Amino acid sequence: MSKPCPTCGFNNYEGMQRCAQCGSLLEGVQAATRVSATEPGPQAARGRDPFLAALLSFLLPGGGQMYNEQVVKGEAILLTSFLLIPWAYGIVDAYRTASRMVPLLQVRSPGLATLLAHVMPGAGQAYNRQWGKALLVFATSPFILPWLAGIVDAYRTATRINAGLIPLPSPPSRRTVVLAVAIVLAVLTFLIWLLVSWGTIPARRFPI
Repeated sequence: MSKPCPTCGFNNYEGMQRCAQCGSLLEGVQAATRVSATEPGPQAARGRDPFLAALLSFLLPGGGQMYNEQVVKGEAILLTSFLLIPWAYGIVDAYRTASRMVPLLQVRSPGLATLLAHVMPGAGQAYNRQWGKALLVFATSPFILPWLAGIVDAYRTATRINAGLIPLPSPPSRRTVVLAVAIVLAVLTFLIWLLVSWGTIPARRFPI
């Protein structure tokens, strides 16, 4: 049986204390279950910037909707943006929706995780502090399918973090950051080398 969130209307599983979408306390949860300032969790309610939402929708069709936690609407606008009218509608809608949204209590934003996963393979996983998974998605993204799977995984992981089903990993150490940057640069260098090598291979002429 689902338990709707009084803030955003997202249907949560029975027994959950916080909304997996926006992080708000669900109905029936006692005040004693509120996260204190010394415990990990959503510390402050955050709103959405209307101008940033509109800018994201301009740069990436549907990006503003994802930023506003309207992931399904964002995906629909992205898939139909070649018609131009949905793209223009998405820019106006993102601004208006962000200006009307109430502040959300979140550990991680599922919409932002989805948006980042669209922009760059593995970025959604990095936002969720899943460093190994982020590198895996990035390295295998030329095959397309891992990139698409990474988009779905980024959204689901952020909702599970908000619901308290999985902990938010700690920030990376300096050594981990240096190693990750080195791996990313190595992969990019390899891809550029492949493109350059492919372009310099002379075309073979077959006898007619």
